[in-house]
Amino acid sequence: MGDDTLIERLSTLKGIGRWTVEMYLIYGLERMDIMPLDDLGIRLGLCYLHQRDAIPSRRELAELSLPCQPFRTVAAWYLWRSPMMPDYADFKSRLKTSNRKG
Repeated sequence: MGDDTLIERLSTLKGIGRWTVEMYLIYGLERMDIMPLDDLGIRLGLCYLHQRDAIPSRRELAELSLPCQPFRTVAAWYLWRSPMMPDYADFKSRLKTSNRKG
């Protein structure tokens, strides 16, 4: 079954949402092209990578992840590790500052 079909069908189960199904696709079924855009770590990682001052919309984040196809799962693993980068704390403080201004 395709990724989108599985997400759609499994999300109909009580207590199972899109994020949960995406984690199952990544870790349970080892699918290689999953980008869990509802995950805060992924959202912040994409902002950090693209040096954004604010978290863009889900659609913009999806577009930013397109160059990683068909290996977006691998990209997600690296994005989850963004906080380990030496300048991540500076990025995070800039993000908090810009969110307070708006």
